[in-house]
Amino acid sequence: MTIQHTPVYALPYPQESDSADVPRDIQALALRLDAVIPASGGTPPDLSGYQPTSAKGQPNGYASLDSTGKVPIAQIPTSALTGGDASWTSLPLASGWVNANPTYYHPAKYRKTAAGVVMVEGFLSWTGGDTQPSGASLIGQLPVGYRPLLITITQNIAAGNIYGTSCRIDVAADGTLNYIQGDNVYNFLNMHFQFFAEQ
Repeated sequence: MTIQHTPVYALPYPQESDSADVPRDIQALALRLDAVIPASGGTPPDLSGYQPTSAKGQPNGYASLDSTGKVPIAQIPTSALTGGDASWTSLPLASGWVNANPTYYHPAKYRKTAAGVVMVEGFLSWTGGDTQPSGASLIGQLPVGYRPLLITITQNIAAGNIYGTSCRIDVAADGTLNYIQGDNVYNFLNMHFQFFAEQ
């Protein structure tokens, strides 16, 4: 049986199963009132926003906590768990860059999660001459809503040698992805990084 409480001080209403012990009941009530009502001359507590324990985990009430101290997933609004991109979006590539063997490897693409994390990946190769660009080279550009506030430096993998070597790609505030350094990217450049969208 669910015990109902008074709306202001959350004192339990008498139950039919309670024993008829008036002195004991009066004493229990007095102790409960002492705990919630200030001494004479004190300022009554502001209970305008009070919600009784019966509102815990209920609509228009407040969330409860599980044994780990976290809000149960059943009490988290669906809107807080969804909202990210439903699928990947192809990333248009700048001149000199192509998707390398897209039958077996991921082409350049991006997406954003409900938490605002932008994920970018793609297996590319350089076709603009020589084994790699002679300097910084534009790879592509992310749209508004998928951009960092400041330049974000990412570490990726270039062909380099048979094991692959480090390759740097910078993501600028305007959404441009810029190759900065990496050896033998005419063979391949494996682009895989993520960051928080800030603008």
